[in-house]
Amino acid sequence: MIKLVKIFASILILLMIQSGSFVIDPSENAVSHNSYGVFYFKIEDYPAAIQEFKMAIALSPDAASTASFYNNLGLVYLKIHRYDWARSCFNISISMSPNFLEYYVNLVKSYKGKKQLGTLANNYNKTLKKKRNDYIIWLMLGLINKEQNKKTEAIKCFKEFKKLGPDDLLGAAVDNLVRNMR
Repeated sequence: MIKLVKIFASILILLMIQSGSFVIDPSENAVSHNSYGVFYFKIEDYPAAIQEFKMAIALSPDAASTASFYNNLGLVYLKIHRYDWARSCFNISISMSPNFLEYYVNLVKSYKGKKQLGTLANNYNKTLKKKRNDYIIWLMLGLINKEQNKKTEAIKCFKEFKKLGPDDLLGAAVDNLVRNMR
């Protein structure tokens, strides 16, 4: 009798899978894991948050939302002073979805945490001599200056960014940032 029940249960599960009523959607699970990660981050359970964000990333490595998952993981690393790991996460976020100002801001914070803003600014200024029209360099210099409380220099860099860069989501976020600085 027990053997018959097991066979019946197996057949039922196979029918459900084939009919599409029993579908595991990795992207839905990724969003859930990200939500758990955010919850654990808020209650300062950083190891649990890290694991949840890593699971979210693993379940949907190529989805648009994965940039946000990497950013969230980077924020945890930033909080626990793992600045190099945070920087890596923020760089991945930027490479996957370059139109979100928050990712650039967090990247600058990771350099600030290691007390490397001056070095970073020097590197961007050197690169700027060769690539004067690279609007991302202007953005980064603006964010570095803002982080160093050099408001006038930051606004000059943001204006140059706006002049050279596309008028998109990132440009609108920079406009809002400049408005809030004044």
